[in-house]
Amino acid sequence: MNASCLNTGLILGCGGRSPGIRPITATPNMGAGGTLLAMPASVYAIDIDPVRSLAACATRAGTIHLLRFGGDTENEQPDEITRLLHGRPVLSVCFTAEGGLVSADDSGQVLRWPNEQESAPERWMTNGPVICSLYAEAEPVVVGLGAAG
Repeated sequence: MNASCLNTGLILGCGGRSPGIRPITATPNMGAGGTLLAMPASVYAIDIDPVRSLAACATRAGTIHLLRFGGDTENEQPDEITRLLHGRPVLSVCFTAEGGLVSADDSGQVLRWPNEQESAPERWMTNGPVICSLYAEAEPVVVGLGAAG
């Protein structure tokens, strides 16, 4: 799994007995292919930053794994540069235009991580509606879709 999968934006989060991420191949069948990168829990959300060659993988265990892709070979595994502890199952994660990261969990909490090395996030929302999907075009604007509609 190399950095080229970040440019296609096709990465599948997996759960069950084999949690992790898998790139989707651009074949006529569009099937899952490539090497599975194992994770400790089901991957609920993924966002990519192709400019910085980063992927954020949010898990059922409440962790966000930041991976750096750098190799040119198909079998080269990305490096985990940091693991952020959100605390609850993370339903959505997205990179911001300024290089930060925003995550939302199943309890209605939304956190903003200033950069991939920060361990203390800023709380943007607590006990709010459950946000299932986040999108950031330009900071400070982040759009969220709620579970209640």
